[in-house]
Amino acid sequence: MAKNILNLETLNPERLQITIDGKAYEINAVEDLGIEPMLQVQDLHRRYIDLVTIGATPGHEYTVEEGAAISLAMDQMCRILIRDCSEEVHARLQDNHRIAILSAFKEATGQSLPPVQPPAPNRAARRSIGVKPSPRSSASTAASPTAGSE
Repeated sequence: MAKNILNLETLNPERLQITIDGKAYEINAVEDLGIEPMLQVQDLHRRYIDLVTIGATPGHEYTVEEGAAISLAMDQMCRILIRDCSEEVHARLQDNHRIAILSAFKEATGQSLPPVQPPAPNRAARRSIGVKPSPRSSASTAASPTAGSE
């Protein structure tokens, strides 16, 4: 009796979806990605984890640059993973949305992506990278950074 060691689905693979503002978007599975985008996601994830790990060190306060790098890494991962999503939609996503997207991807696929909640950057970093404070905060709301800007 032969033992099947590999089962490939190449026709009409079942895709995962997320909904943003009432519109469904398909999510790329790791096997949908070519080698270059897969390596990009791995590199972005590694940078994200390194920064979050540094931030978890007792007494460490995120710099503006570290906060921006975390935000940029999450943005770039979402741009690779969400299929056919416009620049306008990506620009509206905030970091908490990206965390939810990446967490949902991880839960649904079992792929190793960022943890659910990275530590918040310090107050100065939050203001400079456009993270909106809670309604009870005395900090003013900064403008959201332009998506994809570096």
